[in-house]
Amino acid sequence: MKQPDRINILLVEDDQLIAMSEISDLTDEGFYVVHAKSGEKAVELINEPEAEFNLILMDINLGSGMNGGDAAKKILTMHDIPIVFLSSHTEKEIIQSTEEITSYGYVLKHSGNAVLTAAIKMALRLFEANKKIHESEKKFQKAFNYNPIPMSINDMLDNGAFVDCNEAFLELTGYDKTELIGKNPLDLDFYANPDDRTKIIELFARDGFVKKYRYMYKKRNGETLMKYISMSRISIDDKPYLLVFQSD
Repeated sequence: MKQPDRINILLVEDDQLIAMSEISDLTDEGFYVVHAKSGEKAVELINEPEAEFNLILMDINLGSGMNGGDAAKKILTMHDIPIVFLSSHTEKEIIQSTEEITSYGYVLKHSGNAVLTAAIKMALRLFEANKKIHESEKKFQKAFNYNPIPMSINDMLDNGAFVDCNEAFLELTGYDKTELIGKNPLDLDFYANPDDRTKIIELFARDGFVKKYRYMYKKRNGETLMKYISMSRISIDDKPYLLVFQSD
């Protein structure tokens, strides 16, 4: 089924005449198109061992049986693939319902071949960009988890509440991760001198980062250690967080 060096598209459309027209237009643009007349057939084709589709064009109304939204949901539980919806509907509620399934595009039927081709190319570019972001996040998470330096991620919008921490940080503090997540450093009495937290916040507000601020750190058992704290701002899903390091 795979066509080397071509974009392979699964077109899901119950109207044979519309499907023939779209296949002709897309083929003229250099795409290879496989047609499915129903949501059930689309699920079957996408799961074939030799299937290697790059994108799905999904009609919303597919007659009797599984509709386009349900077919898309089922496919996305098994495959990471961009889905662009095709429809003659312009109702806001319908468009919003597709955005809750996937956000790679919604194209009105009969918008023209140029519009459809542009939407396909945009969806493919967005999909590749998202893949790179996810791969980068996986690499970061691996480096974070196995780093011997105690590290934590804290929510800037929730008073510095802990979102995640690595094993080295748990060893330093003496806490379990379940005891840390959702709590902020003041809740856990991490600062032997509370004024240090105020100073750290002032430094971050002034410079946008903190580099090796010396302070006394209190462990869960009450033991205090002289540590250096460094922090910088990071963004995860467009939300601001703090990446915090503890060092000797």
